[in-house]
Amino acid sequence: MSKFIVRATAEVRHSRDGKHGFQVCRLVEADGAYQSFEQYFIPARQAIALQPGDYELQWSAPKVKDERIVVYPEFVAVKQAAKAA
Repeated sequence: MSKFIVRATAEVRHSRDGKHGFQVCRLVEADGAYQSFEQYFIPARQAIALQPGDYELQWSAPKVKDERIVVYPEFVAVKQAAKAA
C-alpha cells in the first residue's frame, strides 16, 4: 500500500456566520503533483484543523455505523511517523 502525504497550509476561510472553517490542504503525489481539498473544522472547538506541515494519511479500523461500514482518516505528523518506524 502506498503512503499518502497531506500538506496542510495556513490558508483558512470561515463561513459568513463564523461557525464553520475550511483549511486548504493538498494531497501530494510521488512526482510532486498535488490535488487541493478543504479540511472542515469547527472554529469554536479549534483554531485550525491541522497545524501547517506534512502529515501521513492513515485510516482508522473499519466500523459499522447506521448499518454502513465507515473508515475515518487519521493525520499523523510526518516527524512522528518517522519516529514510530
